Amino acid sequence: MKKQILIFISLFLLFFDTKAQENQDNQLLRAEFEARITMPFDGKFPYKAFDAANRKVDALLQEKKNARPNTAVPDITWSERGPYNIGGRTRTIMYESSISNKVWAGSVSGGLWYNNDITNSASVWQKVNDFWENLSVTSIAKANSQIFYVGTGERRKGGGPASRGGGIWKTVDAGATWFQLPNTVPSLDTAFQFIQKIVVSGTGKIYAATSRGLKTSVDGGNTWNVIANGFFEDAEMAPFNIVYACRRNNGHSEILKFSETDILTNITPAYAGNGQRIELAIAPSTAGNLLTIYAICIDGNPSSNSDILWFKKSTNAGSNWTNVTIPFYQINGSTGPFFSFTNNGGGNQGDYDLAMAVHPTNPNLVIVGGATDARTTDGGSTWTVARYGGNVHPDNHTVVFSPVNSNQVLIGNDGGVYYSSDYGDATDNNLTFASRNTGFRVTEFYKSAIKNITDDFYTLAGAQDNGTIQMLESNTFSNGTDITGADGMNCYIDQDQPSIQIVSTQNCSHFLYNPTTGVNTNLLVKPNGHGFLNPSDYDSQNNVFWAYYQSDTTFKRTHFFKVSGIGGTITIDSFVVERYIEPSFIKAGRAANTIFVGGNYGKLYKLVVNPATNSSTYTAIHPPSIDNYNWQGESLFSLDIGATDNELIAIKSNYDLESVFYSTNGGTNWISKDLTSHGLPNMPIFAALFNPIDRNQVLLATELGVWSTKNISNANPNWEPTDAALAHVRCMSLEYRSADHSVAVATFGRGVFTTKLNKPCLATRNIFFHPLGSVHYEASSSISSSAVLPTGVISYDSGGNVRLTNGFKVKSGTHFKAYIDGCGGTR
Repeated sequence: MKKQILIFISLFLLFFDTKAQENQDNQLLRAEFEARITMPFDGKFPYKAFDAANRKVDALLQEKKNARPNTAVPDITWSERGPYNIGGRTRTIMYESSISNKVWAGSVSGGLWYNNDITNSASVWQKVNDFWENLSVTSIAKANSQIFYVGTGERRKGGGPASRGGGIWKTVDAGATWFQLPNTVPSLDTAFQFIQKIVVSGTGKIYAATSRGLKTSVDGGNTWNVIANGFFEDAEMAPFNIVYACRRNNGHSEILKFSETDILTNITPAYAGNGQRIELAIAPSTAGNLLTIYAICIDGNPSSNSDILWFKKSTNAGSNWTNVTIPFYQINGSTGPFFSFTNNGGGNQGDYDLAMAVHPTNPNLVIVGGATDARTTDGGSTWTVARYGGNVHPDNHTVVFSPVNSNQVLIGNDGGVYYSSDYGDATDNNLTFASRNTGFRVTEFYKSAIKNITDDFYTLAGAQDNGTIQMLESNTFSNGTDITGADGMNCYIDQDQPSIQIVSTQNCSHFLYNPTTGVNTNLLVKPNGHGFLNPSDYDSQNNVFWAYYQSDTTFKRTHFFKVSGIGGTITIDSFVVERYIEPSFIKAGRAANTIFVGGNYGKLYKLVVNPATNSSTYTAIHPPSIDNYNWQGESLFSLDIGATDNELIAIKSNYDLESVFYSTNGGTNWISKDLTSHGLPNMPIFAALFNPIDRNQVLLATELGVWSTKNISNANPNWEPTDAALAHVRCMSLEYRSADHSVAVATFGRGVFTTKLNKPCLATRNIFFHPLGSVHYEASSSISSSAVLPTGVISYDSGGNVRLTNGFKVKSGTHFKAYIDGCGGTR
């Protein structure tokens, strides 16, 4: 066992001109992708298993006092790479007070953050806690200067990504500490898995718009009641503690008004058509019977020539409604729908990104956010629509006016947080926006790639709606540059010729990227190809790129591409497998012209391609399968290969499955390494990595961080979390380089992290100072310190001992920890 001594002494922009435009189909494909790789075979989400998995990881980490847990692969501490200047999907923003520029923001998959001065471009975002049981923050509300509530869980009826939440968190000391409200745990009340909005009345009464009703609490969140059933998507607090809320109702969504005593009045304006999501905005400068309300409703009919079904306004608290001009987007000299201008309509895009806010003192100045944003200064008679991909990242989810200076506006979107000093000024037509993402490290990545050069920091990573991000810098955190636009997907760097780089975007588009010129050249572009994250792989040893093309249901065939001569004279060949496969991944084998193809329904095939004829043969080597599976119930998500093609680890990603299978004979026989007694919670697993230094050791990228075993051959691998300095976050891929035994993990919500495997022990390290923050020294046989520690949180790691010598002092307010850990695999 790891020995531990714990001592306590109390004394970020980019513009997106080249960004590929997203459309309705991408949102739906992303939703389908998410369901396929996570949902269990019966299609019912396992809430209790979800909560239990989160709590198990949390308990293991707490047991080790949030230090490095007892990891099976020793001496792993992850280092955060970034990007430092690019954010991620942000659905909620709150100013802390009316006299401060301090702002809180919630990332859908990266947790809660704050910025002490949002007006200052150099002000750095600070994370609250990477190890909350759930990091899917979707709403923030303030009861008073000390009490705030944070809701978790993102859901959309019309498609797109969704992250299940873990209930509501609360602070009673202005954010210094937080705790989860026990009765909002989704396994106890599934309504709290998706919290669309939280508002608090002047009396402290809490309203939570959830996927299963509008919930209220009058005792600070200890107990809850349902005052209206249904799927609630918005709630707004008006003067005199009146609440207005929106409920989706089978194609005729509604606006409901609730008195302070919860008396309900339906104030939905008359309309025809398929009404879906409704968003409300209340003019803060109006009240009572003169309250001004704006309401926008998304069209659920994708064949419509506008994706806004109706836009209305009331100046008498909802008693009567009048039409507001619907904003349209001007593109190439013609007019198109506001949300889905790239594909002539489709309300599902507006179902994904919809936000609206009214100026604090001017009820005629309104901002609407969608794929782009629009502003009116005359109460909705005319609109100015911003250029798509201009100064503000597309896909806007929240709009907030500053209570300090009403000219200032914040927008939260898929690119993070954006700030304007003048968007609230009705007299200003020279409007500006700039990113406020310095240190807002919440980018959602699908895959990363690193150069096979010792201590090189060059990284590529494919990100949700932020393209393929290139990171170059050698400091702890690196800024990033989007080099592809759209959704960045699989990316590769040749391990022998690092100038050869391949990047991808959604729906089967692949490019050769020239890192010297910054130019992308079409390698394989199939914009209407199959699959959101198109299966592919790159064979560095033979300079061959493999990619899936399509499956033929009529003739039961599957088509693939083989691109040879990468880095020289390129030859593109296609070949057919006489077998119907719905590929979920491709993995290049150790042997030339060999690939492994994983499919939905838990299928796995080994394909050998004849280079002379481009004909192929296949062998079915499926791991054990469950019974009665369906399309979304058993996704074989990835594969890793040991020293030869005989040693394999196959990964299934869905809940309620045995997810890890090991074979030493090329898939003829498989052994489950995910039995109940093996230590892994019931959670999605996305990738495995043999440690090439010691192939008994295996790392797993999971829904809840990285896990490891010291010996995959053991009957019980005893998986353990390996999350020191990482986060309680989904990890999508693991990439290894042999030059210095580095591993990169791409997380879906907290950027890219790296570590080194099997680091050598140092004999002695003398420490004369220590930087602030969660910085850890590598394990060594001893640490001798005569440092004077500044105020803050400081940690020392050592393999043998921590010796505090003459001169060691701590200043008032220092929180000092010393950890003793094994080195070189001993414990």
